[in-house]
Amino acid sequence: MSLRTRLLLAFAAVVLIPIALLAFGFRQEMTRRLQNEYQLRVDTVVADIREDLGRESAGINDRLASLEVALVNDNRFRLAAVVDLESERDYLLDYAGTAMRLTGLSVLQIHDSDGRIISSGHFRNEHGRAEPELTAALAKARGGVALVTMRAADREFLALARSRQFSIGERMFTLVGGIAVDEAFLARLARDRAIVVSLIYPGGELSTVRESTVRLKPDTTTDTTRETTSEAMNPAAVGELQVPLIKSEEGDPLEVVQARLQVTQPLTPLRALARSADRWVLLTAG
Repeated sequence: MSLRTRLLLAFAAVVLIPIALLAFGFRQEMTRRLQNEYQLRVDTVVADIREDLGRESAGINDRLASLEVALVNDNRFRLAAVVDLESERDYLLDYAGTAMRLTGLSVLQIHDSDGRIISSGHFRNEHGRAEPELTAALAKARGGVALVTMRAADREFLALARSRQFSIGERMFTLVGGIAVDEAFLARLARDRAIVVSLIYPGGELSTVRESTVRLKPDTTTDTTRETTSEAMNPAAVGELQVPLIKSEEGDPLEVVQARLQVTQPLTPLRALARSADRWVLLTAG
C-alpha cells in the first residue's frame, strides 16, 4: 500500500468518524427531545378532554335542571303524568321531542318511578319500555361523565348522558338527557387536525380520521396485533382516557363497560426532520 493511500485512509478515518459520532448523537438527542415534546402535548390534550367532558356533562345537567323547573310548573304535564288524564296523552308523548329541540339536546327521556319511559324525544315510539337500571347506572357515574348506547328509529348511537330526579306531588320522575357522540363531537375534543381522537369500545369504534366501524364479535387478539403493527409502521405519541359506557341493548341486561378515548399525535414531522438531518450529514461527509 502506497504512502498516498495510507494517508487518504487515515484522513478519511479522522474526518468521517467524528462526523458519524456527531450525527448519531445529534439525531438521538433531537429525536428524544421532540418525542418528549409530542408526548407532553398529547398528555395535555388528554387532560383538556377530561375537563371538556366534565364541562359538557355539567352543561347537560344545567339544561335538565331548567327543564325540571318547567315540568314542575306545567299543569298539562301534571294532568298527563300524575293524574293520567287520557286527553293529555298526546301532549305527554310529544313533550320530550319539543323540549329536546328547545334545550339543544340530542337525547331526552322522561322515566316514571318504575323506570318506564313515558316520553322520548329522540325516538317517540320508545314510550312504555322499562329501563330502571339505566337511571341507577347514570347516577353512579363518577363525576357524572358516562356514555350510553341509545336507540333511534333506524340505528343505535352513543350519547354523553346525565340523569336528574324530580318529584311532582308524591310521584317521582327521572330525566335522562344527553348529546350525541360522533366523529364531529370527537373533532371538537381534538381542537387540532394534527391530533387524532378515537373512541374504542366493545363492538365498535369512532375516530376523527375514518368512518366508524362496528365489530359484532370483536377479536381482542386481532385488534391488539393490528394496533401493534400500526404503531410499528406509524410511530406516534399516544394518550388514553377511560370512560364508562352503559350498554343498553334490547333483550339483553344492562351492562357497564369501559370505553377508551385514545389521543394520537403522529410523529410524521419528526421522521421528516430526521431524514432531512441525515441527508445533510451525508452531504457534509461527502
